[in-house]
Amino acid sequence: MKAKELMIGDWVQISEFCKYHGAIGRIKTLIEHKDNENAYFKVFLQNNTIHIGIEDICSDDIRPIPLTPEILEKNGFEKALQLSNTEPSDIDEEGNKHYSYNKTFWGWWQPDNILSIPANGLGWLNIKYVHQLQHALRLCGIEKEITL
Repeated sequence: MKAKELMIGDWVQISEFCKYHGAIGRIKTLIEHKDNENAYFKVFLQNNTIHIGIEDICSDDIRPIPLTPEILEKNGFEKALQLSNTEPSDIDEEGNKHYSYNKTFWGWWQPDNILSIPANGLGWLNIKYVHQLQHALRLCGIEKEITL
């Protein structure tokens, strides 16, 4: 990943090329970054529920974590029922699921594994990864710790 895509607190996964491959972690701080070169982050790593510790990880060894309906639901997002023709359903005609968080933040979970949220009259913002959801929540002023 590129350093400019990440913020402090973002959840990431370590790629298979690193000795910590498969572990997930949270970005703690940017250590070193030079234009056109790799960035190094201090990342608090864990594997399942085992805490590995804080390690220096190169941006080339960091991968985004795909967002899933399970992650949304684990973090308090609720499926909302939509009324279609005669039957209430949690899936619309195109296969989209409507999710909301505290009735203030909402979006459509699409069959191609993207959460689309309205961008204040500017169209739709498509969220594919956990760190993107974290950024969107922060921009909306919602202080929410994401749990994996």
